[in-house]
Amino acid sequence: MLKSLTVFATVSLALLTICLAPSVSNAGDFAVPVVGTPDTVRICTWNLHNYNVARRNVNGKWRVHPKPESERDAICDVLAKINPDILLVQEIGDSGFMNDFRARLEKRGLRFAFCAVGERKVSSRLGILSKIKPEKVFDFSDTQFEMDGIQKASPRGTLGFKFKGASKEWFVFCVHLKSKFGAKKADGEFAALRYAEASALCSRIRGVCPDSSPLIVGGDMNDVPENSKLIEAFAMNFLRPLPQRDSSGADFTYLWAKKNLRFKYDLFFVNYSASNILDGITAVVFDGENRSECDHRPVYIDFPMPR
Repeated sequence: MLKSLTVFATVSLALLTICLAPSVSNAGDFAVPVVGTPDTVRICTWNLHNYNVARRNVNGKWRVHPKPESERDAICDVLAKINPDILLVQEIGDSGFMNDFRARLEKRGLRFAFCAVGERKVSSRLGILSKIKPEKVFDFSDTQFEMDGIQKASPRGTLGFKFKGASKEWFVFCVHLKSKFGAKKADGEFAALRYAEASALCSRIRGVCPDSSPLIVGGDMNDVPENSKLIEAFAMNFLRPLPQRDSSGADFTYLWAKKNLRFKYDLFFVNYSASNILDGITAVVFDGENRSECDHRPVYIDFPMPR
């Protein structure tokens, strides 16, 4: 029986926090509950809207405060309906918040034996939870790139898992690109910065993922895929966006309530190898908006797991 919620493992290129469910005595014997057919894995991405300590309105006053209990529970209620096998999350806190998140999910029947949180010490981090044991974990939260002759750092980098089927390995990475928040008119909403950041992240991902292996990159792009620069950054690395829609045919995932505007910020990009497997498959945007607990909608795909 594992007695500790958190163990530390040295992985190539980075040190990452790996959280193991305390009830798993032999991770290799973990049974994977999947959705659909035994060969299908449901992969979901969701920006949790500050599942951490952040400045928020509490009882009519702005203060630095953890995400309210009711909002945390509401998020987990939605995820219980989706029932993902691999969950990519943005705006999670440190390993303490991840353990809280995983415990709430387990109460709803979602038991993730494996999870990781990026080690860069920022309040808003990337996280991955999985019912399937990853063969390797990649933490590229230290990613830097040059822009206009100046060295810059990706705010969150990227976090990834490598899985191994009977004959083929496959990869899943989580990203959360630079926000438009705080941009001045001259900054062009940081579009050029996101292009440079996405290019650098894709380069690091392709450095560990062979082109012959299926690759799925999911997360919050903080821009619409119709932005040619964003598409270019991924296309240069042989990644294309998957189509997506909800039950009404709408594809937006982010609601800017103040302006009543909707944007497709959250989506999946896949390489050619994954694209061939996902041919004809459309990602699902979870129905519902104007939810108090989150300003984004989750997106998920049912991925035929490579053998």
